[in-house]
Amino acid sequence: MMEDLSDLPVAIEEASKLMGIRGFTDSPDDAAFASDALRIEVTGPTGLQLSIVDLPGLISVSNEEQSQADVDAVHAMVRSYLRSTRTIILAVVQASNDFANQGIIKIAREYDPDGQRTVGIITKPDLINVGAEAKLSNIAKNKDAIKLKLGFFLLKNPSPSEMQADSANISRAEREMNFFSSPAWKAQNLDMSRVGIENLKAFLQELLDEHLEGELPKLKDEVRRALNTLEKELDDMGPERRSLGDIRSFMTNLSMRYYQLAQAALDGNYHCSDAAFFDKKNGSRLRSLVHQRNGVFATKIRAQGHKRKITDSPPTPVSDGDLGCDCDGDQLVVTRSEMISWIWETYNETRGRELPGNYSHILLAELFHEHSSPWRKLAEEHVSAVLENVSKWIQQAVSTLFHEDRLRRDINSFCQEQLELSRKTAFKELEQIILDENRHPITYNHYYTENIQKARNDSQKELLESSLAMIGGGTFHVGHPDDRKRLIGGLQPRLCVDMDQQACEEALAGLNAYYKVAMKTFVDNICRQVVERHILAPLPEIFNPTTVSQLSDDELLRIGSEPEKEIARRQRLGASAQGLRSSLLELQCLSVKYFHSPSWASLLSTPPWITLFPALDLWGHKEFPGSGKRSQLPVTHSPDPDPSARVAHPRVRSLVASKTVNWRLGLLDSSGGSAIRMGTLHSGRPKKGAHDRDLPTAGVSTVYAFPRICVAVGGSPGRRIPPLSLTLVTPKSNFGTPCPTPALALSRRASRQCSARHGIRRGGPMGGGRGRINVARESCLTDANWA
Repeated sequence: MMEDLSDLPVAIEEASKLMGIRGFTDSPDDAAFASDALRIEVTGPTGLQLSIVDLPGLISVSNEEQSQADVDAVHAMVRSYLRSTRTIILAVVQASNDFANQGIIKIAREYDPDGQRTVGIITKPDLINVGAEAKLSNIAKNKDAIKLKLGFFLLKNPSPSEMQADSANISRAEREMNFFSSPAWKAQNLDMSRVGIENLKAFLQELLDEHLEGELPKLKDEVRRALNTLEKELDDMGPERRSLGDIRSFMTNLSMRYYQLAQAALDGNYHCSDAAFFDKKNGSRLRSLVHQRNGVFATKIRAQGHKRKITDSPPTPVSDGDLGCDCDGDQLVVTRSEMISWIWETYNETRGRELPGNYSHILLAELFHEHSSPWRKLAEEHVSAVLENVSKWIQQAVSTLFHEDRLRRDINSFCQEQLELSRKTAFKELEQIILDENRHPITYNHYYTENIQKARNDSQKELLESSLAMIGGGTFHVGHPDDRKRLIGGLQPRLCVDMDQQACEEALAGLNAYYKVAMKTFVDNICRQVVERHILAPLPEIFNPTTVSQLSDDELLRIGSEPEKEIARRQRLGASAQGLRSSLLELQCLSVKYFHSPSWASLLSTPPWITLFPALDLWGHKEFPGSGKRSQLPVTHSPDPDPSARVAHPRVRSLVASKTVNWRLGLLDSSGGSAIRMGTLHSGRPKKGAHDRDLPTAGVSTVYAFPRICVAVGGSPGRRIPPLSLTLVTPKSNFGTPCPTPALALSRRASRQCSARHGIRRGGPMGGGRGRINVARESCLTDANWA
């Protein structure tokens, strides 16, 4: 921190070195400009409350000193500031240059087409040629072709000789006014309110007030949005975890949320727990995904579960020794005769003591085991696919619930370990089901016998039809018993079949009948006993409050402790959020008409005092419904801050209105600046003239040491409020002696416009209203008039 501005050049030079600006470093190749900003904050009892950004001048053409990169950097820097709607543009132009070639005017119009925030500043009028004052004056009067809505200001900066000379006896403003008081400038009839640095400062103060008045709603919205964002980040981080109990509570709460998510995912209640998490685009609807997987598995078993697929057309041979072609991996496409050939081979290999035309139970078992051999692979693929879906779902749930990277990784790793246990038990159950299928075929499903009977009927029907087609060319007439005998005699030799062939046909029928029944049972067993029992059912139990309670203290500290980085982030977010809350509160407490924070200058030092504040934000107070102007007159009649002190209240002597006006008057007791009780109110519509009104609380109060008189004047937006006169009479003190003359403290803004009678003029909040506050310095009497 510097106490003297004379140290500023050294600081600027050091900052320029750090920024790597050419001329301050040893390298001639460094850039002439830097995009970094040097922030200088000046504090003191006087000065304007604003920020000024001194941008470099625009460069039109590159040269030996400034490269094209420097030109582009300057233009980009200037545009980055001018595009902000909160920036008041001070377009500085030199009087000695042609205004038509001043690029800043063009850029300012580009970003401020309405001219609401652009002020032209003409400098160096002492460098123009003699006789050019008239042309420059037209520009300064905003009468030239180049016009700005907010006009121009004409300034004369001190010359180098004036800056080096002793200026203790004459100020910069006086030198400036002396320059423009010369005959050449007097003849131009300049608007002197637009000349000089002091007038520019006053104008900028008023412009800043109006500009901020329009920007305040936007600023409040932005602050509120930024605060909401920070609060959401803090909420996502969860509570602080300083102790083991905090960690256990934090983990328990999150495990309960995980349990609820998992249970909702399994139940298919996607709108009961977290609708955003279960959005259909997120792929987090687990029950739906598992249903789809089960459906695909059942379809694959029906289409690819049997090793040999019978077709009516003969397949294309692929190699010697192969029966049919290899389709869909290990599936073979064969004709019916090829299927019978495979059964014949197996029949011969499994014959025992059975008589010809019979087959043992071993034949059906071996046929079924080989025919259903693809089931294992298809089931393993299905279970792995479901496990992959569950694993991804766990990652999604953990990412939603845990926002710290390390905590998310640890919890996800813990859950994946538990899922791995489910994987092992699931595949163990799958292996057991496969072993059951590899045992001797057994079923009590009546569909098996029905399918057997249907297959036999179909076979007999087919054989009968083929035999009939071979008798008499396929046509014959049965009308006599001899005809029936001839028909039966012709069918007998053709219906006689080979007994071993008949056994193979019946074995094929038995295989098909049992396969259909066993396939449906297998699909159901995989979906229920493997997927549901060992994968989905344990999912909510993977990470629930019971699981957390079983963790040791060391495990909890390892998993749930908050990293130093997150602690620092939480503190940073908390500080930022608190700053935004304070800023939002201050913005909400501002009145419709923006006023700077008062800098009090006591005119009289003898207590007690009466202070006239700018209009504060009492709009919407429950005691003052409707639209209107509210002002407070804080009054204290005892220097003793003890709240139990007996304090004399002021008395309202009279209320005078120039015309009919709605009004309310009351006493507002407060402590520490917060209104807590409104006294009895008087209200009415007094016509022109004086109307005495005494507050019921006038006299002595023992409630608080800082009572306030509160006045509300009603009106509607855009309507001028008529002048209103309120006279406050200071009573005697508690000890029977007259109170001293009230002291008056005015804001710096108000005192700047104070008249000979200490009057204050300022704009009203209703659009165009102007008023005056007059203070009569009479013993124990204060009059106040305002609109």
